[in-house]
Amino acid sequence: MEKFKPQKMVGWFDVGQLASTGVRAVLSSVFGSYADKRETIASISEVKIHDEYANSNELWLDYISDTGDGFNPTFTMAQLIAKDQILVKTPNSDQKLPRAKVVVFGGDQVYPTPSRELYQNRFIGPMDAAAPWVKGGPEADIYAVP
Repeated sequence: MEKFKPQKMVGWFDVGQLASTGVRAVLSSVFGSYADKRETIASISEVKIHDEYANSNELWLDYISDTGDGFNPTFTMAQLIAKDQILVKTPNSDQKLPRAKVVVFGGDQVYPTPSRELYQNRFIGPMDAAAPWVKGGPEADIYAVP
């Protein structure tokens, strides 16, 4: 595991942060409409149909989104998806839910703007720190929906 620096939560109401994010959003919408990389990647990528679980009787799936704001919330969610099972208590019964076979990441994994360093510090580092025992253990298929 590469070293990482746990990050504080993004100060979304900080005037400097708001201004910086606003400028980036405007620039992104202006130039991004002419150079959307997803369209380019889709046009040259082979389509793969994921049917690995088509014949399974059940499928446990976790969906997690908008991680990477700060260490504490990202670490907490990473710990939850890495547990072998989670106990859900209801008024009528308790049920143990197994670790998912498929994990889907949605939204942004890094805030406020992505970079190689921020991915390490805001996403990969906290995920690895929360679940070092998962490496080499039962793995999940991981997908990201941008």
